Amino acid sequence: LFPEDGSETAAMPYDIVVDRVEGGDWRHAADRYKAWAKSQPWCAKTLDQRDDIPAFLTDATGILIDGIRNPKGLTQKYGPNMERLPDVLDQYREATGLKHIVFIPYGWENRGTWAGIHYLPAFPSNAFWADMAAELKRRGNRVGMLTSGFWWVVKRQTNGNGPGFDDSADLERLGDMCIRNADGTLYEADHYDQPQGGASWRGLSVRLCHGSKDAQKNLTDTFMGVARLGVPLVSFDQEIGGSQHAPCYHPDHGHTPGWGRWMWTDFEALCQDILKEGKPIQPELGLFLENVSELAIPYMATYWNRQFGEVDIGNANGRGIGL
Repeated sequence: LFPEDGSETAAMPYDIVVDRVEGGDWRHAADRYKAWAKSQPWCAKTLDQRDDIPAFLTDATGILIDGIRNPKGLTQKYGPNMERLPDVLDQYREATGLKHIVFIPYGWENRGTWAGIHYLPAFPSNAFWADMAAELKRRGNRVGMLTSGFWWVVKRQTNGNGPGFDDSADLERLGDMCIRNADGTLYEADHYDQPQGGASWRGLSVRLCHGSKDAQKNLTDTFMGVARLGVPLVSFDQEIGGSQHAPCYHPDHGHTPGWGRWMWTDFEALCQDILKEGKPIQPELGLFLENVSELAIPYMATYWNRQFGEVDIGNANGRGIGL
């Protein structure tokens, strides 16, 4: 992964090995890969050898995901003020025989599901989730919350994910932490005028850059704010495997232009900083990710996964299958 700096020559800073498999099938190739991977840092410890994973996760835990923005569904299941949520989770524990249930609310974010970057104050309030997290923990259960990672929906119309909003003024103020194309324009996706459904939830979207110090601080502050509510599990949703989906050419981010190793190392540093700063606030703090990659494994307590689906590896020219 070389910076796009116009150099005519390049020296490889690491060894390259071409491994050729004679005969066999993909299982044979996977076995070869596994033998190599088990000697790498991300396999240095098995899950039961790690001391950084919240204990409840390794002790018969189930996860319940539900939306909290639909008043009718919310009232029917949990009561108008979600007052029945602790009892419902206890019922799930009794029915399943599990020791813990983690409740993940879709729509806790201030702007609604999958929006970023304005998560707090939470919906319906910070005080509600602080009290709820404490009560659920008292009963042996927990709360987990998704963030949209580096994805930022700047504006969108009212839809099933939440109310309409327009944060264009914030983009003017904070746009320097976003990915820039080679011509200096913002990397963005515009689905604002699409009818509800499909990609309408994306609205007008941009992405924060992994290499931007301001973006890293923004995410760190968000994770700390969630941890202060008593929430132990916080995610990087939409950061498939920890990869940045587009190259960045912003001249002031401190990284080399275009694609580069910095996309991973800056994400790794962010995870390290969040855990270092967050553990004193929330001793059970654990990160999770949408899909996973080898390099992210040592920093993740768990992860989302489409177990048998095709894996988006963040590169339009590459495709991956979950083995």
